[in-house]
Amino acid sequence: MGNSLEEKVKSAKLTKVERIIAEYLLNNLSEACFLPATDVALAAGVSDSSVIRLSRSLGFRGYTDMQRHLQEEFSEKANQGTRMILSSMETLSDGISHNYAGIQMKNLLDLTMKNLKSTIDNNSEEKIRQLTDMLVDSRNKHIFGSRVSSASALYFGTRLSHYIRNVFVTTTADTTAFERMMDATEEDCLILFSFEKHTEISQAMAEAASKSGAKIAVLTDNVSSPLLRYADLLILISDESINLFPSLLPFSFIAEVILACVYQRVGQEGKKRYRAAGAMTKQLDKGKFQL
Repeated sequence: MGNSLEEKVKSAKLTKVERIIAEYLLNNLSEACFLPATDVALAAGVSDSSVIRLSRSLGFRGYTDMQRHLQEEFSEKANQGTRMILSSMETLSDGISHNYAGIQMKNLLDLTMKNLKSTIDNNSEEKIRQLTDMLVDSRNKHIFGSRVSSASALYFGTRLSHYIRNVFVTTTADTTAFERMMDATEEDCLILFSFEKHTEISQAMAEAASKSGAKIAVLTDNVSSPLLRYADLLILISDESINLFPSLLPFSFIAEVILACVYQRVGQEGKKRYRAAGAMTKQLDKGKFQL
């Protein structure tokens, strides 16, 4: 029997119901590999016991064993995808013209490839999993970034709130922000974005969160940042730029990865919340509600 899910499905003698489940898993591997058996059953429209029977029909000891195999398969495919993207970017770079605009495009593309490779190398899969767990398992999620980091914090926090509850985004150091940190507990977390040279405000937020016992993750481009002494988790981002300000492209990459992992953790609940937010936005666009 082959190693991939597709090979196992082709080789196994499955019932009609088991093939329905297998087809769902094959078509939704990136999401399904993180779901419990009950959620897989709900999505496929079958019983929980049918999902467990499928895992044994495919040669696994049970659902947990099959889920571990699916996660490993997804991880390998994701790594292959990353390598293909970087290779494609190198090919694209070679094809850009050498006029003034073309030179700038090539410089940015080459530097972006370097930044992405460095960011991937600096942040292991385990780090991303830990940050994902911190966000999903915490009661309140406080996202903070000031000055040049404010746009990153706002983007990430807004997208995150589409998947999970109790996300509070702050981009200015007002009294409300510090009061929230003073009221935080060990069940809460603070995600700090720091891409600026002056970190006094961020340090004050980190110190308040630390005294409250909240878990702290720092996303920064500075390996010697004074914020690191407060951090339970460090995500180091390489953001060299052809301009005078940091590049947002590597941040966007790591943000998309984290958001995707959060979505995979929360499963169907995240999809329901995202759709509900979209429906509300449409109603607002139509002017049905007065704010």
